[in-house]
Amino acid sequence: MASTGSSTSGTTTTGSDIISSVNKQSGSGIDLKSLVTGLVNAETSVAQSQITKKVESTNLAISAFGTLTSKLDTLNTDLTTLKSNTARSVASSNTAVILSVTDETIANDVFSEIEVSALAAGQVTTFDLTHASLLNSGALSASSTIDTGTISLTINGSSTNITIGTSNNTLQDLVDEVNAITGMQATLVDQTGSGGLALILRSDTGTANAFSLSSSDGLEEFNTSGSDASSSPITLTQAAADAAFTVDGLSVTRASNSITDLFSGYQLDLTAVTSNAVTISSSLETDDASTRMQSFLDSLNTIKSFLTEETKRGLNGAEPGVLAGDVTAQSILRKLSSLTTTAITG
Repeated sequence: MASTGSSTSGTTTTGSDIISSVNKQSGSGIDLKSLVTGLVNAETSVAQSQITKKVESTNLAISAFGTLTSKLDTLNTDLTTLKSNTARSVASSNTAVILSVTDETIANDVFSEIEVSALAAGQVTTFDLTHASLLNSGALSASSTIDTGTISLTINGSSTNITIGTSNNTLQDLVDEVNAITGMQATLVDQTGSGGLALILRSDTGTANAFSLSSSDGLEEFNTSGSDASSSPITLTQAAADAAFTVDGLSVTRASNSITDLFSGYQLDLTAVTSNAVTISSSLETDDASTRMQSFLDSLNTIKSFLTEETKRGLNGAEPGVLAGDVTAQSILRKLSSLTTTAITG
């Protein structure tokens, strides 16, 4: 006797064929295929609905975190502004002394009286080329050639030898060689507009930047000391000097007229000698500071309100927030709340 559902003549009967066979043999008219499909759909629809709701919930949470990130960025910007850019009101009673803020994070209030007795200056030495014998023949210009030899320039305790050869013996070559020395500047100036050239040598400000020249081998006219100095067409136009001034009666000197190491977070610029004390001051602009603080607090309260709404549990039938039960969101809310409830020490 053959078993029901077994293979016939080596052929395996599928589940769909069994359902079709039962329908035909029973004559009951029951559509078992549709019945099974309905049962399967009934079982899966619940799971599908749960998955759909989970996806929607996840999407809402992602959107909420995107909004939270944007609000936190705004809060961070307001905090940075509050911390680093608190405006200061700076004043001076005379433009001979100018106070400016360089770093507001370390700048404190300032109120001082400054008297300037001398400005810092660099040494200026001029060389009248119209009376120089070291120039080769021809009209004076930047391309005019000079004798070959060596010039030694000493500044701030350091000597540099400038070797003039046949390949670098123009006046412009000499200017370029001097400009390559740290703390030195050289320029050619036409005094008459018709070739009356002068070479001007200038050092950085401060007595330490005084310089001297010595030379030989046909370039003796560049000597600023020794037996050749009296006949040299070189003139010391300005001596190197330090700035000299008083701060609330205390004598101070600096090599530069721009001073950054006197008041932390400030630069002091000396522009002229004064006959009377110049009052400088700096203080916080309280109105601006208040505005910046209010902006920070507004951003903080906006985030707290947002998180409070989105993390609510939905008790007593109320709709829960999108981020209800989210540990990260709750942690952020607690930390932000502590900013306004924890006492500031110090």
